[in-house]
Amino acid sequence: ENVFGAQQTLGGLAWRAAFMNSLGILGSAAGLLALPRTGAKAMNTVGLACGGILFVICMLLFEFLPAWHGTIFFVLCLLFFVLNSGPNVATFILPVISYPDEVRSTFHGLSAAAAKIGAMAGSLLFPTIYNVAGNTGVMATQALICAAGALLSHFCLQNCPEPVAKPAPPATGGDVELPGKIGQPCTNAE
Repeated sequence: ENVFGAQQTLGGLAWRAAFMNSLGILGSAAGLLALPRTGAKAMNTVGLACGGILFVICMLLFEFLPAWHGTIFFVLCLLFFVLNSGPNVATFILPVISYPDEVRSTFHGLSAAAAKIGAMAGSLLFPTIYNVAGNTGVMATQALICAAGALLSHFCLQNCPEPVAKPAPPATGGDVELPGKIGQPCTNAE
């Protein structure tokens, strides 16, 4: 209702939701295509920074131009694409290249659990923030979280070699060799 007003129909809402989900799929595909050239750390950092900027734009639109429904929807679609192409793809790659082999599966699970806790906290806090500060408060909160994530990603993630799948000899049953294992330490150098 906040994006298209009270006149929106259930069918219209369903079409817009399907369109946004399609953008999410396209964003994920774009992220997978960009990953070998940009790297997971850059995708995460830039995606979160761009997401923060788009949340600020949404906040300003909701605050000062709430009747611009088409523009708000366009910015939300762009936001959905950006978050799916950057941080969404990087979230699955970063644990694989960040943790040592000995603890990779355990820490990958802990990373996934932390993400679920964050999603739950966001879901629980959303109604409270919305009731207290409205759409602008929700968008401002999201912008701050994206900015914090971009800063943490830039300063705290190490630059690790990206995993490159290489076909193994046929006798091994199709295993892949991943560079960046023990002996090739990650660095924080840009």
